[in-house]
Amino acid sequence: MSYGLRLTLTCVALTTMLAAGCNKAPPPVPTATEAKPAQWDGFVHRFVEDSLKADPFQGVDAGRHEYDGKAPDWSERPSLRSV
Repeated sequence: MSYGLRLTLTCVALTTMLAAGCNKAPPPVPTATEAKPAQWDGFVHRFVEDSLKADPFQGVDAGRHEYDGKAPDWSERPSLRSV
């Protein structure tokens, strides 16, 4: 079998498979009420609070004053200076 014939048959086979796969209907798009489960609000609240506890600098930048003074002290200490 020649190279040109094999290439043609391969292209025909691939085109046929792609066309057969495109005939399927896409899945339905969920509505806003279906896409938002009841637990989502609780998850988002916990995620935000845990993130701000882990990085108090973000909490301070976001204007959450309960995180003022909770950031670690990164100032250089005299005992850590290289001589």
